Amino acid sequence: MINIQKSLKYLLPIVFLILLILPFINDQLKLWQFERKDENRQFRDSLSIDIKRLDYFPKEAESYLNDNFSFRTPLLNLYHEIKFSYFK
Repeated sequence: MINIQKSLKYLLPIVFLILLILPFINDQLKLWQFERKDENRQFRDSLSIDIKRLDYFPKEAESYLNDNFSFRTPLLNLYHEIKFSYFK
């Protein structure tokens, strides 16, 4: 019984770290591919750094990461399903 409790004590942090690292691994290895949803905007497909315009870089990097996050589509689907089904 004590061994099980010790094992469970470390399970949550390990699962949390795996969930944090999984999108970066998927970006590199392309294990899962997801289609982008059709939206009324253009996606940002590349990121460039201009030394003379560094003030705009954080906003551009954020929009690039938001558009190219590996699990964006399934997480948005889950969000909409929960919002529709449970909160009506």
